[in-house]
Amino acid sequence: RIAERISSHKNIHAVIGHACSATSRATQKIYADSKILQIAPSANANSLTEKNINSFFRLCGTDLRHAKQIANFIAEKLQSKKIAIAYMQDAHNQNLANAVTEQLVILDSNPVLHYAIQKKQNLLKLMKKLDHLNIDAVFIAGNHTAISATLDELYKKQMQIPVITSDAAATN
Repeated sequence: RIAERISSHKNIHAVIGHACSATSRATQKIYADSKILQIAPSANANSLTEKNINSFFRLCGTDLRHAKQIANFIAEKLQSKKIAIAYMQDAHNQNLANAVTEQLVILDSNPVLHYAIQKKQNLLKLMKKLDHLNIDAVFIAGNHTAISATLDELYKKQMQIPVITSDAAATN
């Protein structure tokens, strides 16, 4: 609705936003049809630029670009052999986790665990699995709440595992 109201104003020529990919995707056509420039500062879904809408621009990299960087860091810099991928069960984080997994496979560093974080009780199961599998690096795609809860559990269990997080770790 907001995008429709914005697009009805003749004096508005550009929108800086929306913050997430889902909202940016939902508004792209509305703004494009109204010839309004859309600049998305943090929307990183690959599909946003695959549509070739010439009035849409993003300021951050795509999920695929992030996934390549994360996978390279885990495989080459950390030289991890037993990698866990944990993610919140929403479209963005699941897609990012899958993209990181795909990139790790390309680098011949297949993750040994792919785990969906559903709730706090689920984190205790994750900790047991990380410990049991002797994981030497974990990537977490999730919001800051899930990431900090996971880090808290690792700290409580005195598990010294490198944790690599998604861009959402910096939001609140």
